[in-house]
Amino acid sequence: MSRKLFYIISICLLSFFQKASAEDCVLPEQYTGNTGSNMTVFLTSGVVSSLPVTSVSPYVVALTNSGLVVGSASLASEDLINGQQSIAIWGDDTQTPEIDG
Repeated sequence: MSRKLFYIISICLLSFFQKASAEDCVLPEQYTGNTGSNMTVFLTSGVVSSLPVTSVSPYVVALTNSGLVVGSASLASEDLINGQQSIAIWGDDTQTPEIDG
């Protein structure tokens, strides 16, 4: 097979696959509603380094006034990114009677 023919076949196949994948891709619209009462708390490296760490596997926990755990994050050095960490804190939804955040 000549180089020119190989090049033409390659371009045709590439065009076919690009067209097929573009037609099959359905992107959802951006969500603009309320996602609940959850939040993310970001701990900067200054905050993390000022904590009195006494363990090889330290972590922080977010608690409600009644002691319900609503979030946690590891502070072990291998889990930090540039000495920083974030915690997802779960809020209570209004759909159920149980307090789940």
